Amino acid sequence: MTPLLEAAVAKDPSQLDAVKEATPMGCLGAPEDTAGAVAFLCMPAAKYVTGQVLAVDGGLAAQGFKGPCVARPTPEEGATCKRQKL
Repeated sequence: MTPLLEAAVAKDPSQLDAVKEATPMGCLGAPEDTAGAVAFLCMPAAKYVTGQVLAVDGGLAAQGFKGPCVARPTPEEGATCKRQKL
């Protein structure tokens, strides 16, 4: 929860529940999650990593998350599967 996210959901905090539900990890990321990725990239073990985008997002990008402002398709529009909780 960052100040920017807090301000974005101030009028409707239930939006966070939708994000948590859509996230394969089932939770919001914490600063420690990003810090772990940054620490790895600073280590000698990452010396051969170049030109990559490292998504520290709990699996949102891998699942095709388009953001909370994009309506999910209805069953009539072809949405037939539901996300599984880990």
